[in-house]
Amino acid sequence: MSASVLRSVFDSLTRRTTLLALGATAASVVACGRSEVGLDLAQTEDSSSTTTSTGSDSGPETTLSETSPPTTTVVDTSSPNPESSSESSPDSSESSTSESSTSESSTSTTVDPACSLGVFFGDAVIRDADDAAALEGYDQISGTLYVQEYGESSLTELHCLRQVGGSVDIRDNPGLVDLDGLDQLQSIGGYLYLTTSPQLESISALTSLTSIGDFLFVTDNSALASLDGLQSLTAIGGRLRLWNLDALATVGPLAGVGGTVTGIEIGDNAVLDNLDGLAGLDAVAGDILVSDNPVLTDLLGLLGVSGDVGTLFVIRNAALTSLAGLGGLSEATSDVRIEGNGALGTLTGLSNLGLVAGSMTIQSNPLLTSLLGLEGIDAVGGNVIVFDNDSLQNVDALSALDGIGNFLVLEQNPLLTDVDGLGGVQSIGNALWIHDNISLANLDGLIGLEAIGGVLSITGNASLTDVDGLANLTSVGDLVRLIANDALQNVDGLIGLTTAPGDLRLEGNDVLQDLDGLGSLTAVGGQLVVLNNAAVVDLSGFAGVQVVTDDVVIIGNASLQAVDMPALVAVGGGFQVRACPSIAAITGLGNLLTVGEYFHFSENASLVVVSVAGALTSVGGNLTVRDNPILANLGGLGLLGSVSLDFGIHDNPLLPTCQAAALLAHVMVGGTVTVQDNLADACGS
Repeated sequence: MSASVLRSVFDSLTRRTTLLALGATAASVVACGRSEVGLDLAQTEDSSSTTTSTGSDSGPETTLSETSPPTTTVVDTSSPNPESSSESSPDSSESSTSESSTSESSTSTTVDPACSLGVFFGDAVIRDADDAAALEGYDQISGTLYVQEYGESSLTELHCLRQVGGSVDIRDNPGLVDLDGLDQLQSIGGYLYLTTSPQLESISALTSLTSIGDFLFVTDNSALASLDGLQSLTAIGGRLRLWNLDALATVGPLAGVGGTVTGIEIGDNAVLDNLDGLAGLDAVAGDILVSDNPVLTDLLGLLGVSGDVGTLFVIRNAALTSLAGLGGLSEATSDVRIEGNGALGTLTGLSNLGLVAGSMTIQSNPLLTSLLGLEGIDAVGGNVIVFDNDSLQNVDALSALDGIGNFLVLEQNPLLTDVDGLGGVQSIGNALWIHDNISLANLDGLIGLEAIGGVLSITGNASLTDVDGLANLTSVGDLVRLIANDALQNVDGLIGLTTAPGDLRLEGNDVLQDLDGLGSLTAVGGQLVVLNNAAVVDLSGFAGVQVVTDDVVIIGNASLQAVDMPALVAVGGGFQVRACPSIAAITGLGNLLTVGEYFHFSENASLVVVSVAGALTSVGGNLTVRDNPILANLGGLGLLGSVSLDFGIHDNPLLPTCQAAALLAHVMVGGTVTVQDNLADACGS
């Protein structure tokens, strides 16, 4: 090789800011007449600090100019699953590049002089053409390669690069059109992240890439229409995420990827219609998320995936007709959510799924007529939510289910007529929530249910006539409420309950005639509310109740004729009977000793006698008797000794004022006294 050629190589390497000055080395090569220039250059590693045995020093070390790293940027890698991880750019306080040295090479192989710089040690950041030029000639980067805010159209200066020990992070590059220059890149030790490069049209230069040690994320590249270039890729060590790629129609170039990934996230891809390119995968050691792909018709590309999965979300894929590609899944260690898939008519693709450790939600799938496909599910550790499925007629496919860890919610399924498929459920960890299923006629399918850890809520089921299916229920941990069930005639199915630890609320059940099904109750831990039940005649179902911890509220029951609670001893809150136009006498409270707050009777059009509590000694708040148009008698309060707040008996036109005065004479009042607008001089004085 001529001296002029060597000088050309030397000048080129100097311009690229190599570590070594090549003058002395080149001269030595010329003197020896050797042509394998690359070999001698490769053998100069660490020569800057070592003197040779002949005593001659190598040339002075030249440090590669450092490039200021970008400001730390947290990259959004999260899915709707809140546990997803994120990756960051290098911190601005750390150097983005480090000193490099050439790699050792075998003396028997000739190295292309243009790619002779070997390993660049540390992280490398490219933000402009000079940064890219400084890396020309290196075939390895030991750390992470960052390409950020780069205005050039390609990366041709990286044509020697074969291996990156860390990650490759290419993001926020307004001018980048392709990845030309990475044609030799074979392996990435960490992740590959291609995101937010709006002009990026092609990644075809990645044809040599065979493995990625961590995740592969391709996101938010609106011009990228193809993954061509990834055909040689066989392994992804982390998650696969393809998100918000408006022009991407296929994942076919990923067909060579096999084995296990730690997650699959496919979302917001406007023209992606299948996942066939993922057929080589056999396991997902994390979550599967398929969301908001409007023309995706099937999941058959996931047919090879088997075993356990973490979270499984299939959400808002408007054209999806089947879950057939998910047949290999046997267990979900977190949540399963099938929601908002407008064309989905069956769940049969989930037929091998047994355990759901988290919650299972089937929501807003308007063509779904049944839950066929869920026959194998025998336990759900969290919630079972079946909500807003316009065509759903039954839940028979849940027949293997014997336990629910948290909530069972059946809500807004307008064609659901029964719950017969739930006969195996014996316990619900938190709440049973049956709301607004307008065709639901009975709860007979819940006959096996014995315990609810929290709330029992049955609301807005217009066709429900009874709750007999709850006849074996003996324990509820909190609120019990039956509200606005227009056809409900009785509550006989609640006969097994002895306590209601929270509120007991019966509201707006228009044809409910009696409360006898509550005859086993002895205590209510919250409020006892009977409100706007037009057909209830009496409260005999509460005959055994001894203690109500909070308020007793009896309002607006048009047919109620009597308040009979003979066992009631103590009310921790207030007690009121208001706007019950048919009630003539309140006489059934003979054992009531204390009321913790208010004692109130008003607006009862037929009320004549309040002889409520011969044993009552104290009221902890206000005593109010007002606006009862034919009330004439306040007997039965002879032992009352104190009212902690206000005393008010007024606007009862037939109640003799002298009765109010007589009561006031032996009561200590802590607040104001109002006795007025009652019947004057009716006691003959």
